[in-house]
Amino acid sequence: MTAPAAPTLSPMCLPRAGALTEALLGDGATPSTDAVASARRDLEHGLTDAAGRAGARPCLRVRAFDLVTAAGGGSSAATPFRWTTRTARRRVGLAALRACLSEPGMVPAEAVALVVADPAAPSGPGPAGPGSCSDWLCSLSPPARAAVQAESTAWATAVWTSLEWDRVQPAPVVGAPDRWWDWRGPVRVALQGRADVRVPGPGGAHLVVLDGYPSAASRQALCFGPLVDALRSNGAATPARVVAWWPECGKAWVQQVDGAGLRACAGQVVRVVRLALDATERAG
Repeated sequence: MTAPAAPTLSPMCLPRAGALTEALLGDGATPSTDAVASARRDLEHGLTDAAGRAGARPCLRVRAFDLVTAAGGGSSAATPFRWTTRTARRRVGLAALRACLSEPGMVPAEAVALVVADPAAPSGPGPAGPGSCSDWLCSLSPPARAAVQAESTAWATAVWTSLEWDRVQPAPVVGAPDRWWDWRGPVRVALQGRADVRVPGPGGAHLVVLDGYPSAASRQALCFGPLVDALRSNGAATPARVVAWWPECGKAWVQQVDGAGLRACAGQVVRVVRLALDATERAG
């Protein structure tokens, strides 16, 4: 399925921070309750059909990353997650951005240094515990921790300079915990939605910061976070748009969230679940 057409922002035409801020604060209506209900029906009917054909009964977690990987013909199961300087930079960078927003005059380099120096602090990169980012950071040698600090500083600086923060009202929520929606059918399916910056309220928006460069596959997954929000709230907390920002290549893309986009994303989720169940059955 293809994503609905949407405008591409060119940082060569407009100042980057101004363009992204305008996109984040732009006009737009959230999908109607009928549109959300239609996407929910499509998703639940598709999951019921997929689960009815499955021999195994696993619990599946689906993320936007899985939609992108499946669209490219791959399987996210082939690359188990582990903490590295690259995978940790978002967690550390978001903690640093929160510090910059709450402490006038602080810059990302200073904030990242504080986070890395004491990752178990309340202002650290997330809850501590076995397997957590904080736990991993505490286990690193000084040279390895310095590498994490350098990578995280670059990431946080790119995001910090991408918006005119004083214009973003109501106050944005930076690095909020991931949001989940569970389907408890014959196969339990958990959708994990994520956004780096959320502008709350009617006509709100998500900013998602992505690695690499945009592709058709990555763009098709932009409605995933809004779909999770819509399912959790029956449409009450669905954002009006998603602004995707690829700092490594300086590209941005705006996705208006509408009924067609939510239904297309629901279809992609069903496809990912089918592929995962087929793989589980073949392995069994």
